Amino acid sequence: MPDLLVTSLSGLRAYQTALATTSHNIANVGNESYTRQRVELDARVPAKYGSSFIGQGVDVTDITRIYDRFIVENMRLFTSSTSSLTTLQELATRVESMTASENSGLTSAMDNFFGALSDVANNPSSSAPRIALLGAAEILEQRFSALGDALQQLDQEVDNRIVYQINDINALTSEIASINSA
Repeated sequence: MPDLLVTSLSGLRAYQTALATTSHNIANVGNESYTRQRVELDARVPAKYGSSFIGQGVDVTDITRIYDRFIVENMRLFTSSTSSLTTLQELATRVESMTASENSGLTSAMDNFFGALSDVANNPSSSAPRIALLGAAEILEQRFSALGDALQQLDQEVDNRIVYQINDINALTSEIASINSA
């Protein structure tokens, strides 16, 4: 037969923990960063007595934080989305500045090339427009080459960022694994 004092003592200890948690919640009522806690209680395994069972008290199984999981998950998603969109915007701005620049972009070089091409078409027998066309073609080729090199450097930078992030994730995973094993 279960001990009446042990059963009563388990209830007293469990509710003493619940009162301490309630006290802790009240003490932190003005703290914005505090998350309210709740004590989870569970009945102990009952003892068989004849053909029936008699309870043996209660245990504190957990003290859980009370928070809105939906809000926390949405905050994680939005933070992740904001971070990735910020990176995408930064890279897109850099590509735009490369291609739209007057000195290194393609627009002015292509305008000059097609203008020189039009001059050759309007005056095919003259050698001056042909020489100008060759110069404009060379400048356009240099711009394409420089732009290609800049885009390759940007591609390499993105690859390096990805490798860095993977290494960072692997390091954090290793730390979590060592903490779990400890």
